[in-house]
Amino acid sequence: MTCEKCQTVNTADSRFCKACGAPLQIVCSACGTANTPDSRFCKFCGVALSAVASAAPVATGVASTLANNGMTVAVPREKVAQVVAVLGGLNCGRCGYRTCAENAMAIVRGESPPDSCVQGGAEVARQIREILGETKRTPWGSLIWEQLTSIKLAIGLLIALALISVIGTLIPQNQNPMVYVERYGLSGAQLIRFFQFDRLYSSWYFLGLLILLVINTVCCAIKRFRVSWEMVRKPVEPRSVDEIAKLPTHAKIAIPEDGLERLAQLLERRRYRVRRAGAQLTAYKHLWGRLGVDLLHVSLLIVLIGGIVGGLLGFEEFQVAHKGETFHVARGGFDVRVDDLWTTSYADSPQIKDWYTKLTIIDNGKEVLTKTIEVNDPLTYKGITFYQSSFGTDWLGGAHLTLRVERVQPDGATLPLGEFTAKVGEEFTLDDEGRRVKISAFFPDFMIGEDRRPANRSGRLNNPAVFLEVFKGEQREFATWAFAQFPEFQHEFTRENPYRFFVTGMTAPEFTGLQIASNPGIPLIYTGFVLMMLGLFMNFYLPPRRIWAAYQESKLYVGGLGREPREFEPELEEIVEELKFNPHPTPLPERERAKGEGEDSAKEKPKTSVTLSK
Repeated sequence: MTCEKCQTVNTADSRFCKACGAPLQIVCSACGTANTPDSRFCKFCGVALSAVASAAPVATGVASTLANNGMTVAVPREKVAQVVAVLGGLNCGRCGYRTCAENAMAIVRGESPPDSCVQGGAEVARQIREILGETKRTPWGSLIWEQLTSIKLAIGLLIALALISVIGTLIPQNQNPMVYVERYGLSGAQLIRFFQFDRLYSSWYFLGLLILLVINTVCCAIKRFRVSWEMVRKPVEPRSVDEIAKLPTHAKIAIPEDGLERLAQLLERRRYRVRRAGAQLTAYKHLWGRLGVDLLHVSLLIVLIGGIVGGLLGFEEFQVAHKGETFHVARGGFDVRVDDLWTTSYADSPQIKDWYTKLTIIDNGKEVLTKTIEVNDPLTYKGITFYQSSFGTDWLGGAHLTLRVERVQPDGATLPLGEFTAKVGEEFTLDDEGRRVKISAFFPDFMIGEDRRPANRSGRLNNPAVFLEVFKGEQREFATWAFAQFPEFQHEFTRENPYRFFVTGMTAPEFTGLQIASNPGIPLIYTGFVLMMLGLFMNFYLPPRRIWAAYQESKLYVGGLGREPREFEPELEEIVEELKFNPHPTPLPERERAKGEGEDSAKEKPKTSVTLSK
């Protein structure tokens, strides 16, 4: 040990310089505290001391320490001591520093925020700000960061998203507009469309909440990862008896001198990595398990980004098609032909069992893929998926109507003009004068809406009505209605109408309802769930463990930490019991078999005393 005053080399156990008589001291490079030559750790901040003595005086009330740029910075020791007292001295390591004293030094230097103590929470952060003199108004940046990293914000966002998802579960998504009119009425359907409840998961407010949750998750992950990485990266350094006694979970065992060696063997049996340093011992395992929670943050972030990508870039459409029709998929740049469609029923029952549609993909004029789809067995091409969504009779878009037409003579007699069949939107010739009748609209379940306009109550054939327009040349002469259940009602519409129209037949083709969807965020969501499973595995099956032990005056001091301060308690109790009753550690399977051998084995247990502090 070299005296800094006269540069004389002294023996390692010297307390005073043999040449000049100056007291030898080891000055802590972290806080500047002078320690006795036999100290291995700083009595103030707990940092491991180097074997360089110093006779130079230390300024009263000031700790000289090295900053990140390598320059010496004077730190008020009184403030450091006050911060240490507020932190409580648990030394749990969740702040990223080995001891509370190290964290206090970093806080006073400005290298660690006042709220870095996870265990202390907001109250400890408030007291530290008072010690540092930060009584002025907190800057906007700090307030925003504090809110973005708040767990309360995350919980609030998750509750809001859950409530919105309940609405999305109760109300069918991306259905034909008539489905909403039939189920909720015209007013309900209008409200659903106004609030975007029919496409809720791509609505602006749902995506906005997702984006805010992503920002919250990113901020929390950044704040937490620094702590986790420091714990994984930094080596587990030995601790003195006093430091072990400050751990939230520790034990003191009266045990022979070989107790430290027995503890090392026992911990190795438990798959710990053990290091000995004289009368001190350190052990650890699964330190990488600390990153399990961080991996969960990352996986949640990826899932949320996948949901946002799907909401912004994905789409869902509804297509009604008939047998033999070909429709164009604009977003994919290809055509789809409906080759056939049919249903199957249960045996001895008219109840429908399943719907089937045979589709052929036509890309650049070539048939590239043919598949029969059914419920839960879609077809996917170029990232666009076709789901079998519905099946039925297309009264709304493909009805064929048969009308019997009569002309009223001046004397009141009627002249039959025959029966005519046409599709909705088509025309037929009425007489030799060139009159044409156009079937302009068909309402299978006619009703008058709240806006006083005709509408459909449902897509079923409950109250059929036909709207007809009669043209002579290019000029419309009149328009009228024909009701299948109330044929006489048409006479009340206009007196200039000499014709009577009666609905005598109605047919409609079967249609297949196809839900066309594309979600580019699905691969991200799957990746996020895989990482989530990995993070859960690390979190539950690879819990980080750190153990410190020191032997002094015929007593073994043992303490440890897990993810949480008290998480190590059960395992410490097991370790103490094994040290107490098992003088020569044996493999774990043999100890398991020895548990039920009776009371005789208990008589051979050594007499040791143990004190477990929690």
